[in-house]
Amino acid sequence: MEITHGHAMRLLLTLSLLLIGASAVAQDAGTCQPIQPRQGGGAVLTRPGLHCVTRDMLVDSHYRPFAHGSEYKNDDHIVILVAGDNVVVDLQRHTVVANAAMRAAIDTPASDWINYPDVHGPVLPANLTIRNGKIRVTRRAGDAWGIKILSAPGLPLDLRSDMAGPGATGGLPAAQMTELSAFAVGQVRRALPARARDYPARGILVEKVAISSAGWGIGVEGAGTVIRDSTIEVDAGTALWIYGPNARIENNTIIVRGRGRVREADAPIRLHHGDGAIIRNNRIVVKGDGHPWAVTSFRTGAITLEGNTMNGKPIGPEGIKVFADDLFQLTETTGVL
Repeated sequence: MEITHGHAMRLLLTLSLLLIGASAVAQDAGTCQPIQPRQGGGAVLTRPGLHCVTRDMLVDSHYRPFAHGSEYKNDDHIVILVAGDNVVVDLQRHTVVANAAMRAAIDTPASDWINYPDVHGPVLPANLTIRNGKIRVTRRAGDAWGIKILSAPGLPLDLRSDMAGPGATGGLPAAQMTELSAFAVGQVRRALPARARDYPARGILVEKVAISSAGWGIGVEGAGTVIRDSTIEVDAGTALWIYGPNARIENNTIIVRGRGRVREADAPIRLHHGDGAIIRNNRIVVKGDGHPWAVTSFRTGAITLEGNTMNGKPIGPEGIKVFADDLFQLTETTGVL
């Protein structure tokens, strides 16, 4: 076969592109920063770039045994603390386990932390991706989130439910509960934008992650959050708690077991200032004492609900329950979106 000059040049160009691509893949793999625990706590990620879990990780209730045999005390029971922007956490099909999460298995600093003297909060990361693996919270010792990206220690806030019912105040006197509640509300009001359009786009992406939690699943603050192709299974009454507009929640399996105390406004998905959210092609399962609705919304405008099922049945407008949220109380409003 005769090879012309033009054909030879095309072959050379194709070969060059293949070599460049292979080099880029090798370079990307080489720049993956292994996620390692640190003395006195879990792994802390402050540098931008790709961070990889290289083996299963466990945070126990008192001491943290990791695969290399060392133990680290971690009073916050956090496996990974993200304290910087432009971070990709690739679980690489491994499992991170928090046996007793006071806050979250993967968390962000909402204040200055005793165990991390070089990390000063609040740090609300931008352009954070968490992907490709499993997160388990096996026992509830506090908040017990799988993933929590919220700017104030008092978030999420649901005072009417937290203060209602026998035993809800944890035995504290009413005056003390009122003082603590006022403090929590002050923190949240300083942290949260007053309107949906004031939330900055944070670029939070969770994809191909399987979460099983004795508490809640994912709590995120910021515009444009994306949660897709994941499984979120929780004991609590809420799996996803989203603050901010234009979220995309697509192609997930969301299972609410409804064990223990279920809050009045709990739902598989809770939206606050959630205007423009797209909730599409999700399979939702509600068990136990979970409520018979898929979404509760607070100070939220129009959203898109499309192609979802709950317990095997299509979800229509009746699957949304609308609340007016003044932080001190949750007052149900009539009608649905």
